[in-house]
Amino acid sequence: MPPDRPGTRSSRKRPVSCHFCRSRKLRCSRRFPCPNCTSRGIACQLYASQPAEPQPETTTRDTGADSLDVLARLRRLEDIVLGKDNDSAETVSERTPAQSQSPGREQHATEDARWLEVECSIQGLSSTIAPDGVVFKTRAISQIQSATSILARDSSDIVSSEEATKCFWIPLYEESKCLVEKYLKELTYLLHVIHVPSVRATMERLHEALHMGMQPNPAHIALLLSIIASTLYSWTARDPSILLSLTAEEVKSRTLVFLKAALDLLEYSSRASDTSLEEVQARIITSSVVCNLEGVSSRYRSLILTAITGARELRLHRLDQNNGSDVENRASDTVEAEIGRRVWWYLVTTDWVLSHYEGPLKGTYTVHPRQMLVKKPRNIDDIDLLPGKDIVERPIDYPTDVSYTLQRTRLGEICRELTDNTPLFSSEPLNYESVLANDKKTDDYISGFPAFFRLNGGSLEDLTKINPNITPGIIVQRYILNSLTHAHKCRLHLPYFARGSVNPKYAHSREVCLQAARTVIRSERLFEKESISFLPNRFRMAGSVHCLCMAIIVFVLDVCLYKDGGQEEERKREAADACSILQTAKNDSSIAGRLLQSFMRVIKKHKVSITGISNTGEGEGPSFNPEQPAVLDAAGSGISESDPNLGCEIDCFAEQGLLSPQSSYWSGISETFHSGMDSIDWNALFFELDAQSLEPGSLF
Repeated sequence: MPPDRPGTRSSRKRPVSCHFCRSRKLRCSRRFPCPNCTSRGIACQLYASQPAEPQPETTTRDTGADSLDVLARLRRLEDIVLGKDNDSAETVSERTPAQSQSPGREQHATEDARWLEVECSIQGLSSTIAPDGVVFKTRAISQIQSATSILARDSSDIVSSEEATKCFWIPLYEESKCLVEKYLKELTYLLHVIHVPSVRATMERLHEALHMGMQPNPAHIALLLSIIASTLYSWTARDPSILLSLTAEEVKSRTLVFLKAALDLLEYSSRASDTSLEEVQARIITSSVVCNLEGVSSRYRSLILTAITGARELRLHRLDQNNGSDVENRASDTVEAEIGRRVWWYLVTTDWVLSHYEGPLKGTYTVHPRQMLVKKPRNIDDIDLLPGKDIVERPIDYPTDVSYTLQRTRLGEICRELTDNTPLFSSEPLNYESVLANDKKTDDYISGFPAFFRLNGGSLEDLTKINPNITPGIIVQRYILNSLTHAHKCRLHLPYFARGSVNPKYAHSREVCLQAARTVIRSERLFEKESISFLPNRFRMAGSVHCLCMAIIVFVLDVCLYKDGGQEEERKREAADACSILQTAKNDSSIAGRLLQSFMRVIKKHKVSITGISNTGEGEGPSFNPEQPAVLDAAGSGISESDPNLGCEIDCFAEQGLLSPQSSYWSGISETFHSGMDSIDWNALFFELDAQSLEPGSLF
């Protein structure tokens, strides 16, 4: 195309080179920040795009400045004529004398020093220690028995050879599409760190590359494998089996196959290339499956921390840092930037929530709010977040794909504030006033829920009248959010639950715990009445079982500890009702079955009879039949008062993440009960509620 004529109106609006490139006579990409400034670690600054204001003539002029101005203008004209400058479209009239002057020696020296520091500190990946290459091939999912295979180079035959390539097997296009669509429609709202249109496009390009025999991006394959593993984990008999043709056991085994494949490929990707946004997304989705299978294990924590590191490599923690230029402001309005905000805030929230629970990360978090500059994700549907389309944020009371993410983020901030006020290395317990202050913030947070997230927030049909694009996921999010928030209130006050029986100062904690536990059960009962495809899967999620068990702990402690607290039969019915939900959950969760037996052993140990619960044997666990009530007590339970399994330390339960008792809490309780109250075997109580896998699920 012919160059624009100098002096035309359109040429004045074209982008120009940055200050540094023009001063050093470097070729500028005119995409800001440009590579020259980025590699040197300096700010990429633009010149003013408007013509300089005409200067009034004066009788006295600075001949030195005039000389520099004339020379600069002549040099500029020479560059335009000879075609040496990329900025030929900029006219001489657009430059001012101040812009024509080159930076001084001090500025050059400072910029060079900063560039050298960057060069010394940041190095690229060395190809000499890169892992061996991998290949990707498609195969029917019914034929994929293992995560990977070994292929001879340049051959499709599976052989054992010293010179071989690791092959990752991908389901056929139709199968992959079926699994991805189920995830996008029924599961992504649980951790919305993706952009639905972008994922669909990525999966299409990925399979197109596989069909043409080209090597796709390993990070894209890792994202696909993580989505497949998550989908298979939640697969039920209601889902179409035409494409899979697998039994329930075969689907379960394939879940582990693709989970291992995702973990292996993420390990390869981290060693083979720089981090990408898709790799971070894949780590988040994979971590959620790991958490549901084994709780907040070391593997889960490693995935989250590695994802945070990868996000920092992508500079997501400074996504909205700019120098005030229009170009940088426009860059922050892209689809990629908005997805980056979702990813970053999911990781930050998870980091802060984990600081609230027992384990290696207790009392600490990785991301400090003063060390990040990222705006909250905008309240907008994915369908309205498209390239070239203006981003119009919806009000907070308008239901969108990001509404739950924003509420979850606020809950994470409340957890971080609690961690900041909790002494890390002190033996003193958390100040009770701090507990009450955090409880007040939680209540304010709950009262600020948008109407559609309240338990009486209306049906899905009502919400579609507000937003026709809303999905049933908004209903799932409603019940999850209420359960999580009130389970947080239980955890906050549970260490003071027993103290309230002897010290009126802490009586408020018992009332808060009971009210919060009742809300958790109410939320579950309302959820059961919804006709949503996610309903059969809710107890496969670690977060659901965790919230339910927090409520049961409160009810069990209440009937064991407050035997003379009034309304005894009603409180026992509450405990029985909560346990009946756990009885249902054990069909989908092996964790639930084991915990149910633990709760029953505690109840029998303390000679508490609860109408509506019967015991069919230790091995099978308790069964519940409201139409045929029975009485449960210690007689004939087969549990000896001297059972050696009941003598473990109280810390056994605390380490599992369901309680956060300081040693002084429970020593005070022990002294209280030894001074006249009926003795409660706290060691037995907390040992029996062994909840190794019940740590808080990051999925929610």
